[in-house]
Amino acid sequence: MRRRDFLSGALLALGRAAQAAPPAKVTRVETCYWPSRDDAPFWPHWVWLRLHTDTGHIGLGETYPYGEVEASMVHTQAARTLLNADPRDIERIWADFYHAFDYRISGGAEMRVLSAIDLALWDLLGKLLNTPVYRLLGGKANPQVRLYNTCFPLRWDFHKEPEKIMAEVLERYGIRAIKIWPFDVIARRNRRQFITQEEIDEALFPVRRLREVYGDKIEILMEFHSMWNLTSAIRIARALEPYRPMWLEDMLLPGNFHQYRQLAEATSLPLTIGERMAGRYQFLQLLEARAAKYVMFDVCWCGGLSEA
Repeated sequence: MRRRDFLSGALLALGRAAQAAPPAKVTRVETCYWPSRDDAPFWPHWVWLRLHTDTGHIGLGETYPYGEVEASMVHTQAARTLLNADPRDIERIWADFYHAFDYRISGGAEMRVLSAIDLALWDLLGKLLNTPVYRLLGGKANPQVRLYNTCFPLRWDFHKEPEKIMAEVLERYGIRAIKIWPFDVIARRNRRQFITQEEIDEALFPVRRLREVYGDKIEILMEFHSMWNLTSAIRIARALEPYRPMWLEDMLLPGNFHQYRQLAEATSLPLTIGERMAGRYQFLQLLEARAAKYVMFDVCWCGGLSEA
C-alpha cells in the first residue's frame, strides 16, 4: 500500500470517528500558568489551556514558554472563535485559525496558541469517544520509547559534574542518555560570532567526563539552541566527532536549510533539526534539504497534533 493511500484511509477513518462522537459545543475557555517560574521549586514555564463543553467534557492542551503572552492571545484573539464551536471539527478550526494567524505573519505566539488549541481539541475528541487519542491515530506503533535526560539545573551543574546527573537518572530510572549544552555559555559570551580552540576545550569538559566515566554505555546528545554561524558550527562539530555524540541539535538558525546542508556534509555526526520550526511548509523544505538525520518537532510549537 502506498503511503498516500494509507494516509487517505486514515483521514477517512478519523472523519468517521469524529462523526460518531456525540455533538458538543465549547462553552468556556480557560488558561492557567505560573506567573513567575522563579517563585516555583521546579521552574515551570507552561501554559495550560482547558476547553469546557456543554457535555461536561474538558479538553486539555498546552504550550510554552511565555505564559502571560500566550494566555492573553487565547482570550483576546482565539476565545471568540472557539466559543459555541463544535470541537469535533478539528481540521476546520485549525485551518481557520492558521489563515487568520498567517495574515499577521504566522509563527511565534500565534503558532504556539494554535498548538495548544489543537491539542485540547484532540483531547476532547478522545474523551467524547471514550477512546485514547493514539487509537484515533492508528493505534500502538512503538509501545516503548527510549528516553533521555535534559539537564535543567536541579542539584548539579552539568558543566562541572555531569557524571552525578547521569548516575542518578541511570540508577533511579534506567535512563541511559543525557542531553547537555555546554557551548551555549560561550555563544553568549562571544555574541554568537566566533569560538576559539581554548573555548572549545572548555566546552568539551562535560563531554570528556561522561565518556571517561561511562564509556559507550550511554548516549550523549548535544543541544545548541540555534546559536551558531556555519563556520563555528563546523569547527565545533569536528571537535566533537571523537566523542561520538548521538546527535547535534539545532546548531544554526531555523530555516537556514542551505547552510544546514553544508554543515551535514562537513561532519560525520548526525544532525537533529526542527524543534523551533512551525508548519508543514518549513518541514517540507527541511526534508528537501536532506540535511537532518533526525527531524524533531514539538507538538506544543509546530501547530499541534494535526500538523505534526
